[in-house]
Amino acid sequence: MKRTTLLESFSLGHGVMMRNRIVMAPITTWAGNDDGTVSAEEEAYYLLRVKDVGLVITGCTHVQQNGIGFTDEFAAYDDKFIPGLTRLAAAAKSGGAPAIHQVFHAGVKPRPDLVSDIVAASAVPGDAGPSAPSVTPRAPFPVGSASPFTWAVAMSIRDSVPSRKFVTHTSEPTKMPSG
Repeated sequence: MKRTTLLESFSLGHGVMMRNRIVMAPITTWAGNDDGTVSAEEEAYYLLRVKDVGLVITGCTHVQQNGIGFTDEFAAYDDKFIPGLTRLAAAAKSGGAPAIHQVFHAGVKPRPDLVSDIVAASAVPGDAGPSAPSVTPRAPFPVGSASPFTWAVAMSIRDSVPSRKFVTHTSEPTKMPSG
């Protein structure tokens, strides 16, 4: 029988090792609190599932207040979210694997009842979907001045200081954040 590499360790670089190549994919649980904080249910979800995986990727977390895409989504656009995100990091890493925090911005696909200032990389109308009608977003830059990728990176860097702080907590499975 040929040996599989699925259960072999794998280096992500920068000293981060996966004990195997099994990744817990990000799942939207709709379990955040109404105020955007991480709920006890969200923490419990990870605590029950992370035992033997090599890497954990958390569900999406919006990095700007107008980046929310659905109800009960947790947030990372302000320092007030750091305590819950820190607990989420501890739960995600409780099985011994490194964790990645998935950052998110709904762009042209938010529910209009959740976001009044719909902004995206360009003012191109989005297609209607199951939870969002077709809307024309406000573009933060004049046409041709920035690519959508540049916009997304710039907004994430500018507005996700708590996410950057959280990422430092999730990258190393053996060091837990203090406080």
